[in-house]
Amino acid sequence: MPNRFSRLITLCGFTQQEAADYLGLAHKTVSMKSAGMRKIADEEEERLASLWAIISDLDQPLPEDLPRGGQERRQAISEAHSLNGQR
Repeated sequence: MPNRFSRLITLCGFTQQEAADYLGLAHKTVSMKSAGMRKIADEEEERLASLWAIISDLDQPLPEDLPRGGQERRQAISEAHSLNGQR
């Protein structure tokens, strides 16, 4: 079962490399944290959770430096809302 860190990466639409770049970590570090092999700093989870809140809120502007995966996730959310008549 994926840990919270790994689920947040997925929610944000990030690859592990995108998450590593966003958090300023090495890809290997993110991979090990996702696998439960390294301790996850509270600040790392908080940063991803805060970003997910922005990505999922269509009224919030996206950060200019948001990795492509996050941009694509926002687009998918927007399209889903449109299909459901919510926008």
